[in-house]
Amino acid sequence: PTAKRPAAQQHTITMPITSKQAIAAGKAMYDADDDNYFDPMDMRGIGWDDICEELEGAELRDMENAIRQYEDMAYRTNGDATEAAHFFNGYLKLAEDKRKKQVKQPTPSD
Repeated sequence: PTAKRPAAQQHTITMPITSKQAIAAGKAMYDADDDNYFDPMDMRGIGWDDICEELEGAELRDMENAIRQYEDMAYRTNGDATEAAHFFNGYLKLAEDKRKKQVKQPTPSD
């Protein structure tokens, strides 16, 4: 008799979000006039600390990563931070999508 193989467990490999992916996602949000698109170049007195104040865990980590990368990209572009703004928005969108997928993943039974 042939022994049956146990069903393969589903393991989700989380790949890092690349700059290219984040910029494309942010540009798509911008082009679609998405209400969730936030222009970091026009913060109107709101600081990063204000934005991060109520975040925690993975959401805070993702925001901190997006801010750090945004500031670095904006600095390197010498004033044209459009691509950096696309990155910021796209990164947060893709990170949120990843978190939602991880929550929906069934947990393997013991």
